[in-house]
Amino acid sequence: MTDNYLHQSTDKIEFITVKMFQPNMDSIPSFSLPPDYSIELYKPNFNDDEKWAEIISAAGEFRTVQQNHELFTKTFLNHKNSHLLFERLYFLVNPKGRYIGTAMAWLDKLDGNE
Repeated sequence: MTDNYLHQSTDKIEFITVKMFQPNMDSIPSFSLPPDYSIELYKPNFNDDEKWAEIISAAGEFRTVQQNHELFTKTFLNHKNSHLLFERLYFLVNPKGRYIGTAMAWLDKLDGNE
């Protein structure tokens, strides 16, 4: 699947820590998707972990889908709050039903606190 993407990164990605805060949800803007695109939430028995690994591989996170799948398993599936994947992991799906992007709001430690 990764061979079909427009961009294949060959450079190492520099990781930057980003902290985002939203004091309330009242003023979050709404944006519409292009026609026939959709957003899908993570589903455990639909190979969504593989889809995530393929998308991340296409972005150059690691060199292989297998490495990204191992990262997904270690970081998300084995996390004590893995049940939150169903409401925190999103996929962008194109008009042909292909998963082409992903976004996640995950839990991490901030200043020593989870």
